[in-house]
Amino acid sequence: MIVKQSAEIPFRSSAGVLLAHVVITPVRDAMSLATAPLIEIDSADAQEHGETEIQLKESEGYEYEVKASAREDFRVRCSLAQRRRTVKSGEPDAGRLDTSCWCGTLLLELVEGTAVHGPPIATALLENSTIAPSIEACCDGSHRNSLTS
Repeated sequence: MIVKQSAEIPFRSSAGVLLAHVVITPVRDAMSLATAPLIEIDSADAQEHGETEIQLKESEGYEYEVKASAREDFRVRCSLAQRRRTVKSGEPDAGRLDTSCWCGTLLLELVEGTAVHGPPIATALLENSTIAPSIEACCDGSHRNSLTS
């Protein structure tokens, strides 16, 4: 496991073309590997356990920002995301992800402009795991699950 200060999540079209990256940065600094809010696990381990390499932790906050060409207006759509109110027209989308007590596979969708109800142009998955890696239940006692938009 590697503690990450931030992570760039690639978003590719269905044809495999890179459209944008979403940079995710934890609000809180990592105090130790066990409590790090953002980690990267080995690709073989991720594949073996059906998880993503980049992993968030429950009960944490993260800032996100879309990195795309200046002419593109892409936005993140996710049930745990809150767009920053101070983002002005023409600026890249940015906001906050709050994981609260939720854990499982998190779906991030990239949409064009204000098309919040339209189909996504690209998607990415992130694993949102429990605070202690050996615990399989979330802080509310429920089991891991998948969350889509």
